[in-house]
Amino acid sequence: MLKINGFIKIKDINFIKKIARLVGEQMKRVEFIGANGVGKTTTMRYILSSRGASPYLMDMNQGRTAVARMGLSQLAPIKRFAKRTEFLLASRRKRRVKQLRDKHVGTVLARNPDGIVPFVNCALTVISESDLLVHEKKNQTAWLFDTLYDALYLDDADLANAALCDEAISLKTLMVAMLAGPRETTRLFQLMPLPDMLVFVHGAEEAIYERLIHRERDQPYSHIHYLKDRGRHAVMAQLAQLNEIAAEGCGILEERGCRVVRLNVDQLNLSQQAEALQSPLDELKGKANPVSV
Repeated sequence: MLKINGFIKIKDINFIKKIARLVGEQMKRVEFIGANGVGKTTTMRYILSSRGASPYLMDMNQGRTAVARMGLSQLAPIKRFAKRTEFLLASRRKRRVKQLRDKHVGTVLARNPDGIVPFVNCALTVISESDLLVHEKKNQTAWLFDTLYDALYLDDADLANAALCDEAISLKTLMVAMLAGPRETTRLFQLMPLPDMLVFVHGAEEAIYERLIHRERDQPYSHIHYLKDRGRHAVMAQLAQLNEIAAEGCGILEERGCRVVRLNVDQLNLSQQAEALQSPLDELKGKANPVSV
């Protein structure tokens, strides 16, 4: 376990402004799930940028960076100075943060080598046996492992904050489940690392389709495999399937003990979505009970 005790406020991704002492508190993962283009990132950014946003909340990049910086602070003084200087001077800090993450997750996996294996094996089998092209299988695998390592990294951090994650393991599990049969879909959601809270953002397929087409202007080169070279009818069918699988996955995660909040973007504007999330986020924060230094 990374021994990081702190309730932190981040002014930006590179600067920790305030630290207060908190003993034995794990970092929280609040993940967003839903169709591409439904508005997950928009909702997350609105919550983080709204006036009076809690310093308790941060985005995934901030959370990953905070854990990395605080991890360096646990080193011996001479080594700590050298490593933190190297970190601050890094020209590609996001890549350096991920290198530190990968190194630490290696130790996490060494402590419990079999814990995540069933999930990984199930996901890789689904991807390898799918009809995706080779480079699409490579992308799906890379995205899955990137978010899996984020989940393991944050779950092992003793840091009293919550990271709002729009590109998270639950979303990538959903994308893999799109390639799977019913049995494999159920197993994927039964095995994936459990977030502290899941926000299911959903809406009518027609509205999602229009947003997708507007956003993915180069449709033949879209990173969204079900959008490429497909007509409206085929994409709408894929979106309907995605919403159905996401709802099923939320039910499975709820049975496992995850708090699930459902947001219908057709019925709630951004302000109302943020208001609907306020109480669950406050409850999550309330478990931290920070003590100021």
